[in-house]
Amino acid sequence: MKMTRSLCGWLLLALSAAAQAQSQKMQDQTDDGQWTMPAKNYASTRFSTLTDINTETVKNLKLAWTFSTGLTRGHEAAPLVVNSTMYIVTPWPNILYALDLTKPGAPVKTAWWVHAAALWLWHIPRFFQATLDNDWVHSAQHVSFLGSALLFWWSLFYAHGKARYGASVLYLFTTAVHTSILGALLTFDSTVWYPVYVATTAAWGLTPLEDQQAGGLIMWIPAGLVYVIGALALLALWLRESDRIANTRPFERKGEYAA
Repeated sequence: MKMTRSLCGWLLLALSAAAQAQSQKMQDQTDDGQWTMPAKNYASTRFSTLTDINTETVKNLKLAWTFSTGLTRGHEAAPLVVNSTMYIVTPWPNILYALDLTKPGAPVKTAWWVHAAALWLWHIPRFFQATLDNDWVHSAQHVSFLGSALLFWWSLFYAHGKARYGASVLYLFTTAVHTSILGALLTFDSTVWYPVYVATTAAWGLTPLEDQQAGGLIMWIPAGLVYVIGALALLALWLRESDRIANTRPFERKGEYAA
């Protein structure tokens, strides 16, 4: 008898929880900001009462970003948006993507500024001298160089996948330009930027100014060439991806997401 009462109690509790969940689900159907099912509700009305997009403002809509999973044979599941994150699950091998909708394109631009700031700031003579006077500042310089470079290259090739090849080419080109300017300044300036090297360059058979010019040339040409090669690689990937999409029949382009 006790066991029967216990089972009945658990059954009632489960039914109560299920009823509560169902009631909450019915309430959620009225929230136009968070659809809990693709067609909004059980009636499949597919209608929203939100007014941000209407007959007057619809003409202002434009493409904000694109994202490609690289698949051309379709997707079984629709994207799911929870708060400010879009979740996409591909067919086998069932890769899950989580896209932050609040920051479309931001990582590449941010990484560009961080990388440029680290390079230019540490070449200001006053800051450069500080790295030689203090080991902690010296360590901070190398960490910022490495960290900003890793962030920059990661954002170019991996942060947005195939969606940002064109923008990445532009960011690499502008990086090649501003680093070349810094290298040219070091090469052609007739004054020594870093007096600390006056006492050390003689061992290499160079004057302090020749040592500075050599460093500027290395930054200007070999280092600039790395950016050019990276930009050409991204350009080739961009053209190949554009060609793939152009040659894909319209009904197969379900691997492309746009907003």
